[in-house]
Amino acid sequence: MKRRVVICIAAVLAVAVTSVLASSIISVSVADNAVSYDAQQLTSESFVQNVVDSNLNSMSDFNSIQSIVNCCDEAKYNNIVEYVSFMASHNFTSSQAKIINKTLLAGTTIQSFIQVYKFWLTTDEDFSVIYDICQLEGNYGNLYWYEDAFNKLTDNSHGVMELDDIQEYNSKGIGNSDIMCANILSRKKGQNIYEILNRVADGESLEDIACEVYKTDVLPDGETLYNQIMLVAEADEYGIDFETDKLGETLENIKTVYATVAEPKIQAALANVEQPAMDYDEQQLFEQIEKSGMHPKQIQILYNKGFTTKEIYRVSQTNADDYFAAAKKAREELNNE
Repeated sequence: MKRRVVICIAAVLAVAVTSVLASSIISVSVADNAVSYDAQQLTSESFVQNVVDSNLNSMSDFNSIQSIVNCCDEAKYNNIVEYVSFMASHNFTSSQAKIINKTLLAGTTIQSFIQVYKFWLTTDEDFSVIYDICQLEGNYGNLYWYEDAFNKLTDNSHGVMELDDIQEYNSKGIGNSDIMCANILSRKKGQNIYEILNRVADGESLEDIACEVYKTDVLPDGETLYNQIMLVAEADEYGIDFETDKLGETLENIKTVYATVAEPKIQAALANVEQPAMDYDEQQLFEQIEKSGMHPKQIQILYNKGFTTKEIYRVSQTNADDYFAAAKKAREELNNE
């Protein structure tokens, strides 16, 4: 008989989540707006302990989250690992935690949610836009579906480039790496990628434009402008001012503290979840997927959304045009077998 993953949420939370400690530093997960903290706070184990406990306390019951539990054992285990790890590695407000759970309850996989969350960090939109973007997931069949959904929700106000546009800017001496940076900068309020690139074409420095967008005199240290821009987003992710001295080093220290605090919580949560045995040769099955003629991008998209090789193989044996819908159907079928 096929083994089932057994989840007892009461036992999970009893072990993995202690009551939130009173903190003289800050009361986390109560404010609706993101707050920046200094490096000393964010590298304090007691502060991070408070954050992790609060986030885990705000998690929805696993059994109520369709995208996590309504799948075969392997996918179910992977999803729980992703969910607990994500919630134990960030500082979310109470309202943000509610939106996370609302989005997952609506059927978005935790893997898709994390993709959209990373994208959201580069925008100025309210956290709730993540839910709105995820609701449009089924409308797009590409790797960067969340950007298409964002453009639709913002009425293309930030600019949507076509291949001809990219080639035209290339002919003006603007490389693809600069276009990529301009694309990220254009997601901020009041920005448009065409306006940014036209300024670059007229001789302005893209770095100066980035400083203007982020309202700063100097960007974080980084090997490339892209690295500097992504450091700004990562600083937002961990609630620290991106003008902090030695930002890259500070972020690594913060992530180390989170990992140290989160690991026993994750292991405790998984103590009541049986890791499924692999009942198939994954490499052999993947080779069969490739031989089926399924496009590599389609395969990558489904992996990005959290589907397993076994689920993707089943999709590859169909002629479905909507492979995302086919993957969800495969997940349901495998769960019921």
